[in-house]
Amino acid sequence: RKHFVKKGVKDDKITVTGIPNFDNVKEFEKNDFPYRDHVLVATTDTRENFKWDNRMKFLRQVRDIAKGRQVVFRLHPNENHVRSTREILKVIPSAVVYTTGNTSEMIANCHTLVTQYSSVAYIGLALGKQVHSYFDVDELKELCPMQNGGKSAENISVVCREILQ
Repeated sequence: RKHFVKKGVKDDKITVTGIPNFDNVKEFEKNDFPYRDHVLVATTDTRENFKWDNRMKFLRQVRDIAKGRQVVFRLHPNENHVRSTREILKVIPSAVVYTTGNTSEMIANCHTLVTQYSSVAYIGLALGKQVHSYFDVDELKELCPMQNGGKSAENISVVCREILQ
């Protein structure tokens, strides 16, 4: 609400409903992902979108953040997985690299989440994880979607019905 009001939307024109994909992150804690208390790195397909990315510098930062913890990478689906895996293992030889899997469950089990430009930072923040991102983490905390136990879609439908009447 605050964010949109600051951008000029009239307060009485906003109804906060929640965001269906992000409104019940606790559900991800029930999972069988084998790693716990790790540093999870959710990468971004920046290079594949022709944007500049100093991947080696990023990997060294991840290694420093990890401070000896197990590092697990969840590569973005659009990334060049062969190239990315080669680069990761060059800097962090003990890293585990996933190209598929439920990222949200991986986040639920991690100690620390490192992202570049990814909305999964919201899942980490909502679960109380330490989050590192190229985005301003304090701003992400302010914008973090409300947790309402999965009621957002229902809330949205109520607003839609009111508007249609």
